[in-house]
Amino acid sequence: MNGEIIWYNASKRYGFVRPSEGGAEIVFHLDEADEALLGAILRGQAVNFMVRQDPSGPVARRLAPGHLLGDSI
Repeated sequence: MNGEIIWYNASKRYGFVRPSEGGAEIVFHLDEADEALLGAILRGQAVNFMVRQDPSGPVARRLAPGHLLGDSI
């Protein structure tokens, strides 16, 4: 999926992404691999990610730099 970061707490290493396709915001938790790929985490940053269903709801995983809708890939 494609989306953008809408909120991030660096000290707790989690935040929320908004899917470009619409729908509810999805929580994410950064691990070292995600952080190495993304670099500085910024509000509005375009990302690609996968979604996994956890008992508490959907979780964005494998975040990587992406493109906003309308940008060429």
